[in-house]
Amino acid sequence: MVIQRLTLLIAFVVAYPHAYSQSVETKETIRTIDKLIARKLDRLKIEGMAYAVVENNTIISKGFGYADKEGKCLMTDTSITNFASISKSITATGVMILDQHRIIDINEPVESYLKSWNLPNTGYDKTKVTVKNILNHKAGLSLMSAPFSDCDSTLL
Repeated sequence: MVIQRLTLLIAFVVAYPHAYSQSVETKETIRTIDKLIARKLDRLKIEGMAYAVVENNTIISKGFGYADKEGKCLMTDTSITNFASISKSITATGVMILDQHRIIDINEPVESYLKSWNLPNTGYDKTKVTVKNILNHKAGLSLMSAPFSDCDSTLL
């Protein structure tokens, strides 16, 4: 099931790269994507999915199918979902762009960038908790996963 979902996502990225550009064709591209998703969800037995396209600083987003099929909770563009490992490459790319532009230094302790939250006291040397070590899973942080939410959940 995960492979089918990932394959479907990759198909959109590969088949419709201009959906992510700022062009007049975006609305027609989104209609095409919507039709393709509607056909593929049932055929691939995918319960639900959502996507977002950014154009001219505007987010165009939509949900399809169910966030919770048993509970009859529809997937919307604001449904809280677990993106799992796909977010890692996006986050790493953003971090490396920040490092490249010297906005951050991936070798600095992450504590120097934290404002409203600090690393918990675990006995681990906080100076070794750098952005680079976090990205390499060598920072000594525990693995946590965001739980799926019910239909009544709202974004903060």
